[in-house]
Amino acid sequence: MIAQVQVVGLSDPQGARAVLFAHKAEISAICDGCDPVLVRLGGGFRDIDVRVVSGMVILHLIIDVRDAMGANTVNTMAEALAPKVEHWTGGKVGLRILSNLADRRLVRARAVWPAAVIGADVVDGMLSAYAFAAADPYRAATHNKGIMNGISAV
Repeated sequence: MIAQVQVVGLSDPQGARAVLFAHKAEISAICDGCDPVLVRLGGGFRDIDVRVVSGMVILHLIIDVRDAMGANTVNTMAEALAPKVEHWTGGKVGLRILSNLADRRLVRARAVWPAAVIGADVVDGMLSAYAFAAADPYRAATHNKGIMNGISAV
């Protein structure tokens, strides 16, 4: 999961970016100190990414939240880092909050139903729907959303 820390008011955004990378070990320690239980379970701080966007510096905290949704955890870490980020960069921290673009999270789900239980017509329908989604990106988008709707309900 990713938390973003927005830094504004910088005279040298590229220099601030380099400064944040230089403090990666301290960032890791602060983040992991916010949730020792998560660390004990194998999660915690993994990495940072720092981008310059329209003169702002955006610090991404890459956090392994294990099986948790993780919003409170990553928000707490971003909040804890804000004063240090201001000190290190000389800028002003604005937003410090999670991103819902979960491009580093991977979920796998597997389910097996015996064909005899669900029936041949259902099996054929599922295979046909899969073939349609595999062949057509417009169907794939809705197909995948439907699958995720079912998964999130569980």
